[in-house]
Amino acid sequence: MLISEVNVYPLEIPFRGEFHISRGKVGGGSAKRTVVLVKMTDEDGNVGWGEGSPSYLWSSETIESVVSTLRNYLIPAIIGAPVDDIDGLHQRMERATGPAVSTAHPIAKCALDTALHDLIGHKRGLNIAQLIGYQRADSVAMSWTVSAKSLEKAEDAIREGLDAGYAHFNVKLGVEPRYDVQLCELVKKLAPNSFLWGDANGGYTLAQASRLITSLEDAGLDLMEQPFPSNHWSAWREFKWRTSIPLGADEPILCSRDLIEWVRQDLIDVYVAKVTRTGGLFPARLSLEFAEHAGLTTVFSGLTETSVGLAAHLQLACAFGNPLPCAWNGPQFLADDVTVDRLHVENGRLKLPSGPGLGVTIDEEKVSYYSVEK
Repeated sequence: MLISEVNVYPLEIPFRGEFHISRGKVGGGSAKRTVVLVKMTDEDGNVGWGEGSPSYLWSSETIESVVSTLRNYLIPAIIGAPVDDIDGLHQRMERATGPAVSTAHPIAKCALDTALHDLIGHKRGLNIAQLIGYQRADSVAMSWTVSAKSLEKAEDAIREGLDAGYAHFNVKLGVEPRYDVQLCELVKKLAPNSFLWGDANGGYTLAQASRLITSLEDAGLDLMEQPFPSNHWSAWREFKWRTSIPLGADEPILCSRDLIEWVRQDLIDVYVAKVTRTGGLFPARLSLEFAEHAGLTTVFSGLTETSVGLAAHLQLACAFGNPLPCAWNGPQFLADDVTVDRLHVENGRLKLPSGPGLGVTIDEEKVSYYSVEK
């Protein structure tokens, strides 16, 4: 059976609230979350859906570049490809455009990869975890995102997370170093048993991070993600040997080859798994298998996806039985969704849905309502 058609749907979903990273504000006011969905159909009319949602403050991919890359390069390369050949799909996509330093256009590729997995899962009556041959858990713990410009507002955000049943928290760092320490101290004061995960999004210099080491250790930070820009390798190496806080990289690891190099250079302790960043479920699975055998700790994060992208992450996290809380903040910050039954966090956990493929059903009226022309 061959892939016969792929439709692209650029959307804008309203935010609920806002958060800040070191590069700027996400959400708030009239801002919309840019989302790209694809609908893949085979010769028999079987359908799969996938998401590749870019965030221009986080990566170089934008909604315009994702849509253009899909329509003009990636989709023409995969039309007529065998549905069951996932590896072949990626080979075709890799040949469609030249590489960057690593693989190119991973967010666009993720949309097609997850749609193909969803399609195959529906054909075979299997969810993604069953399809790839792992299913070690049926739910994961979730982490609540705290990003506020004052400690008073941060306390409100922490209490909101606790009231919602969350036991674990991730904080956005890298804007004001002294405040970063106070924020970590506040989380541990209000939730002393939480797993505290700090993400600086490359916002520190080595000098700034070095001055904060002892204070962040004393504050109880359990994980430091992306303290430096991706290509500041000497800063990563030196900082890793100065701190007892486990160090994780996100933005530079776009494929398993990148992860291998970062492990060879002994730059990280933790692999931050993100399906969207790595071009989909197939390459993310390869990286997770390598991380497991390399002895790395693994955590999962996301890009404020709808329930389509969230389901892809959830399927993979449950497949590998991820024990640490997952920093997926779509349920926290998106005001609406594009599925019939939105994935809901209950008592701080997200449960694997029971259906085949991704396990979610698309509300095509919502897709039409939020569609924008790009």
